[in-house]
Amino acid sequence: MDLCIVVAASEKHDPRHVARVMMAAEKAAGGLDARLSIATSPGEVPSGCRGLAVVLATGGTEHILLEASKSHRGPMVAAGIPMANSISSLAEAAPLLRGRAHIVALPGLDDGAIETLGEALHGLAAASRVYGSKLLLIGEPSPWLIHDPTPLLEKLSVTVEVLDPAEFASTVKEAGWREAEEIISKAEDATLAPGEPGRSLAVARSVFEAARSRGARAVSPACIRFLHLTGANACLAHALQHAGGVTVGCEGDVAATLGLLLASEAQGAPAWQANIAGAWRDRLLLAHCSAPLSMARRFRLRRHFITGGSVTVEAVLGLDEVTLLRLDPAGGGAIVLEAPVLDPEPGLEMQCETQLMVKAPGLALVERGTGNHYAVARGGLGYRLRAAVESLGLGLYRLE
Repeated sequence: MDLCIVVAASEKHDPRHVARVMMAAEKAAGGLDARLSIATSPGEVPSGCRGLAVVLATGGTEHILLEASKSHRGPMVAAGIPMANSISSLAEAAPLLRGRAHIVALPGLDDGAIETLGEALHGLAAASRVYGSKLLLIGEPSPWLIHDPTPLLEKLSVTVEVLDPAEFASTVKEAGWREAEEIISKAEDATLAPGEPGRSLAVARSVFEAARSRGARAVSPACIRFLHLTGANACLAHALQHAGGVTVGCEGDVAATLGLLLASEAQGAPAWQANIAGAWRDRLLLAHCSAPLSMARRFRLRRHFITGGSVTVEAVLGLDEVTLLRLDPAGGGAIVLEAPVLDPEPGLEMQCETQLMVKAPGLALVERGTGNHYAVARGGLGYRLRAAVESLGLGLYRLE
């Protein structure tokens, strides 16, 4: 069970009003695996939920909300409505919940409010699938990743297993993977090194098998470290996430891969991990050597920009707007930013293969951001991701 949604009401409540709130919460949770219940005392709040949402139907419910926040260990959302003193109770409890839950004051029970609550619940669901999860690293993080992600791991209760690259390399065997072969056969053209795409497909398949066999929701290969052992990077694994069924980051970047997992869960499809490759006052160049093919309008297969081998993807992403997410490795918060796409195919020299130019405060993201790698998802996910971040007890950083 991903979610528990609790409608909290005072012991003396109007059953018809509470039934309306229940119906609104049920509608907002459409499509989610959720358990809906009523609580008139703290003891009626269910336990064992991965994510918990408490919707205050009436006043006099502060104690239910606060006791739930103490006993529940995962991500949490608290909501109130301008009826029956619900919003009064939320206002009273909010100062004690900040840094623990996402707090949302709904404007009522109309369709707009239900949509807002639905976005918050989808963000909570995404957060619940990241909290307490397992991340597999294949090799230690690349040496240019200088942040210590321990505080973030502790905040999200995430465990990390490191697989020795030599052990991983021993599992890589070239064998047919028909689904992946059919996907990459749709490339407009291919300029590849000898032996490709066979070696890269074998590495990609082994990356997914290693993650699944260890119960990891996400994997981040430190590609350069096992390149000489396997003969290929894992760029194609990132491109084939939708076929492999596991979120694939890059370079052993723990914070970035967890952000990628969160963005992917919020999007309901793989997100893209990208570098800040160029920054100006109001523009940002995003680039990386691969991209999920499920996000691509069209794509070409290329040699790796740095090594000259392996298979990388030069994709044109079919997006007019993107949502950017970066988790702070120090565990303090995150940046969530919606950015219109200025150029879906910049084609700039001396950059990784897949590129995207967006309208965003590029200089501020470099000067006041929290690192290089960003998760890139479709546009319109800003509120959902902000809800997810705050439900995990992380703050939201502002660049103004």
